[in-house]
Amino acid sequence: MLVILLASLIAMASVATYIIISNRVHREAQVERINGIQITITGFPETVDIGKNYTFTVDTENVLDQELEDLTTYMTIAFNDSDGNPVVLDPEYITVWWHFVSVENEPEGYIPYDGILPFTWDDSMQALVRTHEGWSAPVGFHEVAEITFRINANAPLNDGTLITEAWVEYPQIE
Repeated sequence: MLVILLASLIAMASVATYIIISNRVHREAQVERINGIQITITGFPETVDIGKNYTFTVDTENVLDQELEDLTTYMTIAFNDSDGNPVVLDPEYITVWWHFVSVENEPEGYIPYDGILPFTWDDSMQALVRTHEGWSAPVGFHEVAEITFRINANAPLNDGTLITEAWVEYPQIE
């Protein structure tokens, strides 16, 4: 009998109801993905004469409050003829020199590259591509580089449009 009484008291205590005696707080925030690495290009020419050198500046900055690791940079060069059709480029048609002007918050082991950048074909055969894999951008990383390029005078290219793109990829969590 005592056991039944104790069991019924425990059962009544466990089914006790509660009332809210405070205010309930609920907040929502929109989530947006921003470019964690901001690339700015200044001084890129509007017209290019074959055989002449041109220099522009690439400013790369980590704008997040988080170190970004295992990054891959892509830089591509493509050329369309005057009708807008892609032209197959040989890496020897274009010479590209990279020169670091400054690096702030340089990651440990980071070696700024100065010199001629070697380009190879991408899988689509539509552009030359240069990659830099496995680098890190600590909080506050800010790099300024000057790129000088030339379409070599002996390149068999006629009038057209030179196209360059640059971006950085970050591995996704699986």
